[in-house]
Amino acid sequence: RDPLKMEPRAPRPLLAAAPRPRPLSRRSTPLALACMALFIAVATVLLATQGAIHPKPLARAQAVAAEGDSSSNRYDNTPTALKNLRGGGQVTSCLGGGMGANVVVPELEEPKTSQIPKKAPTAVGFFADLGKRANALVKFGGDSKVDVTVGTVQKGVKVTGSMVRSLFDDKSDKMSVKGEAVQGKYGYWAGADSKMNIEGGLAAKNDFGDGKKLDLYISSKLLKPKTVEAEAVFSSGKLNASLRAPGASSSATGPLEGSMTYGITDGFKVAGAFSLDPSKTDLGTLKSSSALGAQYTAPDYTISATTEGFGAVNRATLSSKLGDKDVAVAASMNGMGENLALATGVRASVGNGVSLKAGLATSGDVDVELSRKFYHHIGVKLGAKANLNSPSTLPKFGAQISLEAKP
Repeated sequence: RDPLKMEPRAPRPLLAAAPRPRPLSRRSTPLALACMALFIAVATVLLATQGAIHPKPLARAQAVAAEGDSSSNRYDNTPTALKNLRGGGQVTSCLGGGMGANVVVPELEEPKTSQIPKKAPTAVGFFADLGKRANALVKFGGDSKVDVTVGTVQKGVKVTGSMVRSLFDDKSDKMSVKGEAVQGKYGYWAGADSKMNIEGGLAAKNDFGDGKKLDLYISSKLLKPKTVEAEAVFSSGKLNASLRAPGASSSATGPLEGSMTYGITDGFKVAGAFSLDPSKTDLGTLKSSSALGAQYTAPDYTISATTEGFGAVNRATLSSKLGDKDVAVAASMNGMGENLALATGVRASVGNGVSLKAGLATSGDVDVELSRKFYHHIGVKLGAKANLNSPSTLPKFGAQISLEAKP
């Protein structure tokens, strides 16, 4: 077993933010709901005729659903030592967030009376794992680009170089390099990119036995540092917690982000998170900066529910398997039913190593993606998007190519 396993901090976003799904309108509601009902009915019939629901362990479903999700699980406890040691120079995978569309659990407009922090508490730490498999199935896209990653290990130091080249413009072009190493229970890294960002950091892993672990991280820009990022992550069999200060300085702690999950039973867990500025501690801010949630995992399905701002923004997801197909449904609304939005997604293998993913949302967005791996090092993804509410608008198309050669 490797003595140290460091997990990556969330990579700096390289993908353009996709437009938020539009809430239901009176004109589009009947058409969108009818199409969604037809879509779900046809998919259910076709999939059911090809195989009954498999009562297999959910691990296989999780692996398939997680494929294509751009965000990695920072707190996965699988021992991998040098793999994904946090540090500068990380580049998001080819499966990012908006190639043509973003049929994701809808990020709705927050009520005007509730100012949600820039980073929603539902995206913090362990809390982000709730509904992760369903979110991966209803999320589509990323900018059209070529993503190349190469790496080597020399004398215990792992060096990784990455390049992202946009196929149609230079808005996401970026090159980066990162070096990382482990000595005992400590790790260190340094990285730089073509935007002249130079960063470095240290990490320490403490194993207390009985599955209890505490990981500590600290990082900063190496040229004219103004703030540091510090984080503590505790994990055990039932209780997991994280606390992060992304912009601490000698004069202020800056924003704080925290999360916690607790397993009530083997398949049921509850979670809480916050993302706030300690200088703003009024009751309204504290309420809007928090999130609560729960998730139940059974052998053949997973269901989750979350709420931000004590009911200001509510979400629910369901993911399951029909035969060898993965299906998911996600819903979101403000308050007691305002701005209701739904999204559904299906992933299936269509032969010759090609994976097909299709999705439909009440905003009218229809997405289709085809992806294939070649020789374990090359991935190709093609996508198309249309909107049922704008039949005169031509569909949008995108392509992504990823090449990876790492030790």
